[in-house]
Amino acid sequence: MPTLRIPLQTDRWAVVLTLALAFLLVANIFREVYFQLSADPFAKVLIDKFNFNAELSVPAWYSSSLLLICALLAFAVAQTLRKNSHTDVWRWWVVALMFFAMSADETVAIHEMSGVVLHRFIAPEGVLRFIWVVLAAPFIIGLVVLTWPMMKRLPRPTAKRLVVAASIYFGGAVGVEMIGAKIFDTIGKQTPQYFFVMTVEETMEIAGLSLFVLALMHYLKELVAQPDTAAQTAIVRRRSERPVLATARTLPNRSG
Repeated sequence: MPTLRIPLQTDRWAVVLTLALAFLLVANIFREVYFQLSADPFAKVLIDKFNFNAELSVPAWYSSSLLLICALLAFAVAQTLRKNSHTDVWRWWVVALMFFAMSADETVAIHEMSGVVLHRFIAPEGVLRFIWVVLAAPFIIGLVVLTWPMMKRLPRPTAKRLVVAASIYFGGAVGVEMIGAKIFDTIGKQTPQYFFVMTVEETMEIAGLSLFVLALMHYLKELVAQPDTAAQTAIVRRRSERPVLATARTLPNRSG
């Protein structure tokens, strides 16, 4: 069977991911300025592909790619921990599937379609103008419940990296999205305020995904380098306690 080799030079990847985010951010700002100054329809269609707030765009493709990379890294973590009888292997499998589903959603825009369906039954306003964020609440709660035991058993630096990445990503995708919904509902979409908020939102999402990639790479690198040490905190405790009890019972009685 061929072996999949993943380059885990996290420092180099951090530079690449930072430069990619900076390029997309500058391109999005340039697009907005260009739209105000130019009337060329072809150029507008071409450069609009860098619109942070568009579904079929380069930023959307990039976000989907980062989510897919996260899914592959989580799968690699699960496969590596499987060799050490890790108790959280199934949780890492679920995390990998979650990232894969989010990658598909980023491309297909399933959450947007769910919002259209919900709009047929209710007419939300203000921060709930983009009604799909209501569906995000049970998803995030379920994710916390699922990963909480796993997070407690992870090495503390890895757990901190994942928490920071999740806070930035969901803070942008849900929190800032709700602020943008309020602005959209109040003064409209074609305003500097809405452009600014949406730019902050997408920047936070891509930054959070970049941090997810780096955090998973760090952890996978530790597992590959020292698999027994890195996985030690998450092995089922009862397995390590039984040999101790057995040893205690078989020790000779030296008092006689």
